[in-house]
Amino acid sequence: MSKKLYWESPYATSFEGKIIEKREDGIVLDQTLFYPQGGGQECDIGFFEVEEKEIEIQKVTSQIDKIIHQIPIETLPDLKVGQNIIGKINWKHRYALMKAHTAQHLISAILQNNYGIETENAYIEPNKVILHLKKKISYQQLTKTFIQANNYSTLKNLQLNSVITTRDKVKKDFPQLRGDIPNVEKVRITQIEDLDIICCGGTHLKNTTEIGPIFLYEIKTQNELKFRVGKKAINRIVNLNIDALDISNQINIKLNQIKKKIQTVAEEKTSLSQENEELKLKLLNHIFKSPVFRFGKIKIFCLDFSVDYKLIQKKIDNLPEDSILIAFFENKKVRIVSKVPEASANELVQLILSKFKGKGGGSHFNAQAYIPKVPKKFKKSVINIIKNKVSQ
Repeated sequence: MSKKLYWESPYATSFEGKIIEKREDGIVLDQTLFYPQGGGQECDIGFFEVEEKEIEIQKVTSQIDKIIHQIPIETLPDLKVGQNIIGKINWKHRYALMKAHTAQHLISAILQNNYGIETENAYIEPNKVILHLKKKISYQQLTKTFIQANNYSTLKNLQLNSVITTRDKVKKDFPQLRGDIPNVEKVRITQIEDLDIICCGGTHLKNTTEIGPIFLYEIKTQNELKFRVGKKAINRIVNLNIDALDISNQINIKLNQIKKKIQTVAEEKTSLSQENEELKLKLLNHIFKSPVFRFGKIKIFCLDFSVDYKLIQKKIDNLPEDSILIAFFENKKVRIVSKVPEASANELVQLILSKFKGKGGGSHFNAQAYIPKVPKKFKKSVINIIKNKVSQ
């Protein structure tokens, strides 16, 4: 069994331990400061000092009550069971993890206490947290949550402490516990003064103001939050602040009015897009009544303007029988729609590809070709290929 020194002394940076087991994937010590990967938190990194040599610790994992320090295979023969070695952690990496993990507890506790939004899981990297929530969160809730969290992480200092107890005593001694109780005999409880009580075996700070600013930089589907702490958070905050002021000056709008202006522009854009779509649908109706040329009963129609194929699909039923539609797109693609039994759309696309290097294919009714290097007079050449085919 490995004694977890990181529980007792999370701010310590070096220790002495005895090798109690050698394995193919590393060594196990009687005690260690190295936190193993688990609970969503990255492991510590660092090295061992052995006879004036440094051995890099590549990864730290756990297996039941053993903590395994993975080291280069070629160094294993030099180590012996019973040997004492010095371990030194990378403090910058550890401290960044402590800040991130403590910030995660702050955010998760505030969300659950104020809005009943529980944390599904969290992934903790140095100075960075990815938090998955069990329910969606509103932007108003986000704003209030991160204002409160930043108040605790920069101004109102809350103390943290941890105790180790048994699983049986947890519910009795800690009725306000947040989260589940792990199925192990000894349980570590981490508390944030007047805010949070949770079972957690990770590394944390002594107080919340060591975290510094917390900066939310991404939210997905309103239940995945990504935020940074420490220097990276400060850099993001300052850079975005200056960028926003620069934009404010360029467009001559006060900083606190930019959001409203963007919303207005977005609404106008949506309205214009709808109008544009309606005009294109009307234009498609007109085009489908006016073939560019005919061969007997076969009518050829051509589209040569920017239009989403989804719009074409909305009006494709209006394309007359015994017709072929040639649609040129700006992204070096040409689409063929055929309602002519003897002229498959896929066959026409293959004829185009036989002349121009590219790729594509499709069905009898609908096919598409992509031509990476579109030559001059490409559209004229494609039309001539179709003409030659239907005139046979």
